[in-house]
Amino acid sequence: MKPSVPKSGFLSKIFIAVSLAVMSACSQEAAAPAPAPEDEVEVSDEAVETRADPHAATSGAEKEGAESARLQGAASDAATMGPDGKLGDMALTEGEWFLKDGEALFGPPESEATFSIGCDTASGEVMMTRSIHLEPGQETLPLGLYTETESAEGDWRDAGDVMPLGMATLPASSDIFDAIREADRFAVGAAGEHLLVLPVTEGLRQILAACT
Repeated sequence: MKPSVPKSGFLSKIFIAVSLAVMSACSQEAAAPAPAPEDEVEVSDEAVETRADPHAATSGAEKEGAESARLQGAASDAATMGPDGKLGDMALTEGEWFLKDGEALFGPPESEATFSIGCDTASGEVMMTRSIHLEPGQETLPLGLYTETESAEGDWRDAGDVMPLGMATLPASSDIFDAIREADRFAVGAAGEHLLVLPVTEGLRQILAACT
């Protein structure tokens, strides 16, 4: 006769076996790595920067091109605003000189001066004004002074006058002013404006001598 096994012991063994199987399955499921989201894409910092400003390189190139064109235009203006022949053969601009408050002013009789020149001894500069028109937003206009032997370049700026007037300064030590004093005429240029061909008088020489 086979020995009898208590039912309670048999059931306990079955319960323990089932529990171990369940725990093993749970442990394997927890250890498995979670799948990465399908829609998540890693984007580098460089890609983000490029996407944020796709026109950055183009914009920089356009600015450089515009600045280069501006400089070339200014150089072209400076080259074409001077005398187109021998200064001594050109007709003098209509008008006359008169002196006022340490300045020499030139213009038609009984009219506003079209050009003036004087000295700022404190700064050591020669100051000039000329009747010219600067377009809104236009900060400067190329300036040229010419004799038969010397020339100088600078910029006219808006004088802030009620009349269309440009102002400019050049160092009093510039060779152009000694050349003007020794000449019998000189020319004043402004890009896009007619050339002023002016006689040199003793009064003008005195004004320039006080500057230099």
